[in-house]
Amino acid sequence: MTATRGPVRIIGNVKGRKNWAYVLARRAESGEDGWHYAKLTAYDAADAGVIDTEEIDQAKSMLPENVFKELYLAEASDDGGNPFGQTSIEKCIAPLSTNPPVLFGVDLAKSVDYTVAIGLDSEGVVCSFDRFQAPWEDTVRNLSQRIGFLPAVVDSTGVGDPIVERLQRDLPNVTGF
Repeated sequence: MTATRGPVRIIGNVKGRKNWAYVLARRAESGEDGWHYAKLTAYDAADAGVIDTEEIDQAKSMLPENVFKELYLAEASDDGGNPFGQTSIEKCIAPLSTNPPVLFGVDLAKSVDYTVAIGLDSEGVVCSFDRFQAPWEDTVRNLSQRIGFLPAVVDSTGVGDPIVERLQRDLPNVTGF
C-alpha cells in the first residue's frame, strides 16, 4: 500500500477507540481526499435479509447498552479503562471550588506515573488539584507545603510507605492507606 500507493479496503468490527482502525475510520469519515467511509449496522444487515430484526431486538434487551451499540450499531465504546462511560464522567465535571481546602487525598508516584494531590473544601467539593512528577525529596517538600497541618490521607502502598512515614514526622495529620 505505501510502496505502490495502491487502493486498500479496510473492513472490520468496531472495538474501542484506541486502535489504528478507529483512527483511519475517523480520517475517512472526515472526508479526507481519496478516502471513503461507510458504516453498516445490524439493521442494514436486517434490511438485506442477513439477520432477523427480532434477533437484534433480543440482543438489545439482553446486552448492556454500550456493548449493544458497539456490536450491532458499529459505535465505538469507551475503552476498558473507563467503566462508567464518557457521558457519565462529563456530568461530574465542574469548576474547582474557590473555598479553602480542609483535607487532602494523595496518590504517590515517581517516574512512570504522577503524584496527585486533591484538596476538598468543607462541602466535599474539589478545590485543589495538583499533579506532578518529582524525586521523592521534592515530593515530600511539595506535599508538606500544600498540606500543612490539614488532615491528609496518603497512599502508603508499594513505595509509598516510607514517604508516608517521612511526611508523618513533620505533619501530624497525615494518615497512610
